[in-house]
Amino acid sequence: MLFRPKLFFKFLAVCIVPLLLLTAFNYWNDVRVIDGFLNRTQATALADFSRSFTRILNEDQEALKRLGGCKVVSDFAASRADSSFDSAHTSAVNSDSSEVPRDVALRVADVVNSDNDFTSVSLFGAERKAIFVALLQAGDREHPVVFQTKDFLTAQPQPDHNVWTARSPRLLASAISDTAGSRVYFSVPVNTAGNVGGAVVGELNLDLVFSRVTDTPNTATSTAMLVVLDRNGRILYHTNAALKHQFVKPSMPHFQPIAGQMFSSDNGNGRFTGTDGHEYATAFSRLPDLDLAVAVASNRDLLIADAQRTAVLTLIAALLLAAIAAAVLTRYWERRVRGIERVTQGVGAIAQGQLDHSFDLSSDDLRPLAANVGLVTQQLRDQIAREAESRQFESFVRLSASLTHDLKNAIEALSLTVTNMERHFENAEFRTDAMQTVRGATDNLRAIVTRLSQPVTTLSGEHKRPRSVDLVPMLRRVISMTAAQAEAHETIVKLPESLFAIVEIDRMQKVVENLIINSLEAMAGKNGKLTIEAGEINAGKVFFSVADTGDGMSKRFIQERLFHPFATTKKRGVGLGLYTCREVVRAHGGTIEVSSEEGAGTTFRVVLPSAPLESRR
Repeated sequence: MLFRPKLFFKFLAVCIVPLLLLTAFNYWNDVRVIDGFLNRTQATALADFSRSFTRILNEDQEALKRLGGCKVVSDFAASRADSSFDSAHTSAVNSDSSEVPRDVALRVADVVNSDNDFTSVSLFGAERKAIFVALLQAGDREHPVVFQTKDFLTAQPQPDHNVWTARSPRLLASAISDTAGSRVYFSVPVNTAGNVGGAVVGELNLDLVFSRVTDTPNTATSTAMLVVLDRNGRILYHTNAALKHQFVKPSMPHFQPIAGQMFSSDNGNGRFTGTDGHEYATAFSRLPDLDLAVAVASNRDLLIADAQRTAVLTLIAALLLAAIAAAVLTRYWERRVRGIERVTQGVGAIAQGQLDHSFDLSSDDLRPLAANVGLVTQQLRDQIAREAESRQFESFVRLSASLTHDLKNAIEALSLTVTNMERHFENAEFRTDAMQTVRGATDNLRAIVTRLSQPVTTLSGEHKRPRSVDLVPMLRRVISMTAAQAEAHETIVKLPESLFAIVEIDRMQKVVENLIINSLEAMAGKNGKLTIEAGEINAGKVFFSVADTGDGMSKRFIQERLFHPFATTKKRGVGLGLYTCREVVRAHGGTIEVSSEEGAGTTFRVVLPSAPLESRR
């Protein structure tokens, strides 16, 4: 059995389309789930970061506010208001210091230590001059805090100018970021006797704060990228340490517009392509206390790549499954088609006449079909045999009816002659016409006997070949044999000198005889008028017509019964005359037309092909 590639690919297309749609839907759904997962995780990461950052910042701020509200610090600031703090002196917390009282040093050291994120604390007096600066010495366990009372830096951070008008402890912050690090300066008023008697300025190391936040469990440490920006576009914190304290560069063209959007609203999301070429999904929010913005970015391409690999594997599996299913269906279909083709060939053989053809099928499903076809074939053989017998009997009946009709016409002609002979026998002209009529009737009877003696030729329907014939002599002969003997009716004859047509003259003569006799019988019992005309219609057509003034026919009879075999309005008619006339005229390539009106009469008009001039004699 041959394998059919076209059929296989059709089944493959039918099988693969739904699988491809399912694969595409699964991939789309995976991408949608990934985006939803990123949105949820990034929102969680931002919330964790903001919560941790706010908590640590609040702890540091509270420590600085407590220092500003400490009575020891306010008393010390007030005691220095009237004296000049000229001498330069540095001392450790554990050392005796006449310049910075021990209780003040301990209070300051409680803020500037490794547990907090302040790298320095400065105290300013009422005259807005620095009294001391406490510096954190990272890694020095013996002297962790050093106090500087002289030679302050020109870039020494100054209190916020609004702090001198503050009436309650409050924090005023400003952020600075450079290559040395990210810092925030908080200013707290020192109140003495209800007035601002000084100010405390704390330098907060944001890098330490960010490190503590990202090191806290359940925060954004697991994200692919965490970025904190200030309003100037400087990166205060980045997962990639190499990018810290830098401005957003053109090397991150897709991140740059998002950086501007991070300050346009309290929160939002977007996508950008990182310097590594991957697409990142981002979510950002504001840190309003410090006018900063934080963004969380996740490598979307990595997650999408996993979904793509899954989709490719699913697609390969779908292709294999569809190919297997298509192959199985193709084999099954070919087995079915082979049986159907055998049945089709068998039916074709039966249609061509091989009624004894048998079916050899291996498919159990098609055996009932073959059995039914065999049963129908047997019934067809029996039907054909019965129809052959019926056709033989029908041919015999039609021959009998035709012969009966011809005998009736011949007898009618003889009857008219005999009837008139009693009154006109002495007329020599009548006797001449009567002899011709008798001779014609005798010829007709002899032809009928010949047809009976040669049934094979008669039943085969073979006739002489039509030829060019002048119809006028034939028409006059038939008129003299039939219409001329009917004295009770007026006969009008309008014939040309000659009228040639391509006909078999004997068969066409019977048509004329039948039409004239039918017209005479239609006018029986009354005096009527019989009109016989002939002539040319146009080039290539001739006609002859027979009209009577008899009872006529109804339109329904003409439409439903006229020209049908065995249909007649006569009491003793056979009903084959007009049917035979129509068949003879059609066999000659002509037409027979009828017009009739009840009570007024009927006209039959026969149109035939005319003979060419060169064929006329």
